[in-house]
Amino acid sequence: NPKALISREEMATMAARALKLSGLSVQRVNERIESFEDKNRIQSWSKESIALAVKYEIIKGQADGKFAPSNKATRAEAAVIMYRLYNTK
Repeated sequence: NPKALISREEMATMAARALKLSGLSVQRVNERIESFEDKNRIQSWSKESIALAVKYEIIKGQADGKFAPSNKATRAEAAVIMYRLYNTK
């Protein structure tokens, strides 16, 4: 649905797919989400993707220590993620 709003969880999943296409390591990443206070709110289908995006610092948690997976992504967050993806080595 191209006109629908996107969650932070969905955005991290798309970013992780781009990282995987670039050939970056995807091993042993799941422990990256353990530090988020709301880790239990992260859906099982997105855990690995969020962990990968966090590992490569494409996306970060919020200032309050949460990831906020179901929050809608802002334009600013999307722009930062695009910038970080572009500059990932």
